[in-house]
Amino acid sequence: MGEGQDSNTLLVGAPKLDDNSATDYGHSRQVRIWKRGEKLNDSKVILETTKKETGFFLWSMYNGDDYVPIVSLWLKSGGGHTYVYRENKIERLSHPLEINSFHAFYKKRLFLQLEKSWLKFKKGDIIAYPIDNSAPELVMKKPDNFGFTDLVTTKNAVIVSYNQGGQGFLAEIKRKKSGVWKYKRLKSSGNENLNVMSVDYFSSKYLFLKESFLEPKTLFGREKLRRRRKIVQSDHHFNVAGLETKKYTAISKDGTKVPYTIVKKKGTQRVKTILYGYGAFGYSVLPTYKSDLGKIWLEDSGAYVIAHIRGGSDYGIDWHLDGRGIHKQNSIDDFIAVAEDLIKRNFSESKRIGIWGASAGGLLVSATMLQRPDLFGAVVSEYGVQDIFKIDGDEYGDSNNPDHLSAITKLSPYQNIYPNKQYPPSFIITSHQDFTVHPFHSRKFHAKLNEVSNKSILLEKTAGSHTSRNLEERAMVYTFFQKYLE
Repeated sequence: MGEGQDSNTLLVGAPKLDDNSATDYGHSRQVRIWKRGEKLNDSKVILETTKKETGFFLWSMYNGDDYVPIVSLWLKSGGGHTYVYRENKIERLSHPLEINSFHAFYKKRLFLQLEKSWLKFKKGDIIAYPIDNSAPELVMKKPDNFGFTDLVTTKNAVIVSYNQGGQGFLAEIKRKKSGVWKYKRLKSSGNENLNVMSVDYFSSKYLFLKESFLEPKTLFGREKLRRRRKIVQSDHHFNVAGLETKKYTAISKDGTKVPYTIVKKKGTQRVKTILYGYGAFGYSVLPTYKSDLGKIWLEDSGAYVIAHIRGGSDYGIDWHLDGRGIHKQNSIDDFIAVAEDLIKRNFSESKRIGIWGASAGGLLVSATMLQRPDLFGAVVSEYGVQDIFKIDGDEYGDSNNPDHLSAITKLSPYQNIYPNKQYPPSFIITSHQDFTVHPFHSRKFHAKLNEVSNKSILLEKTAGSHTSRNLEERAMVYTFFQKYLE
């Protein structure tokens, strides 16, 4: 890997240069300055660590004519350091790497959201950190009611993407001469998703997409704070007449208010309903135009619901953390609460609610089904984590931590299939090429479930990686729901 300093100089990490250039993890142990015409072996080493550490990673950030190569050193302990290369020298920044995630570079400042409190700033604050190591500035206090998604920059503004209760927003941030940062949110009509697609580092122009459950993707252009300009819109692929999108709130087991979005025909009650959820890694499911969903399901008077449960970032960092690790049960409780609320409002009934999730969402729907089999008529679990004891990481809890064992044992789907319960029909989907969640999760979950209920179907594809879907597979899912949600 390498990043350019000028037309004759590269900042490089070369883990395969010789037997001494890589860490035990296979990443770069050294950072070198490589001059044009020079042999790589003769290049100067400017940073070096021990073989036991994770290693160095290099990338670049731009803003107009400003450019800075960044070097991160990740330590085995999980912490690390950040370096910038400027004016022909490498300089370490004073903040620890583990407290932040870099998102943008603007007016010689690195933008980041703090994952831990630091100096006068609190966890969740967005700050601007000058690359000359001068005092950092507060850009935005920790968002208490929305989830920060991303930052990108034009020459004259920072564009913030964020979500709130299942809707995506954009805002433009500018720095005043006083050092105070001001932002202005772009207008949104509600129940839609705004997402930056491309920016021009050298001007004020950028492109963004707008879409909703009932409106296909529309590409807009924008410059400075002028009115958006519509460029092109995708075609409509299903009839939206009579369909509506609304938001409601369910009350979870611990009293937390959980929002959900429902799309269905106006005035319909107790209809076949697909309830979809994810609830992990701070990822939020936002409004998306799906032609297959509309044509096969919504036109046929079915309802589609997204539960904005804890584990996502619909209401910020704490919303994610409250559904993570030993708190993962909160995600399940939230999902159950939404299903119960659908029944309470006469939108659907238990035998007509099907739940659907993929990857971490596959774990969600499997665990939910096992805890409340009476509440659902059918389940689709794609590429799901079915045995938490067989997966690394602590998003679902750390099975090597004795303090987590009780929570994991109660939650992990494979360990909670019991012969004295009646489970709804299940469609378990995986891929032979899934290297993120190994297909053995789905295989053994399906086998054990079938020993009890004989109502599980397993589809193991020979092609396609983690969560990849084609139209044929989606058609199978809708057909499965149509058959069992009677």
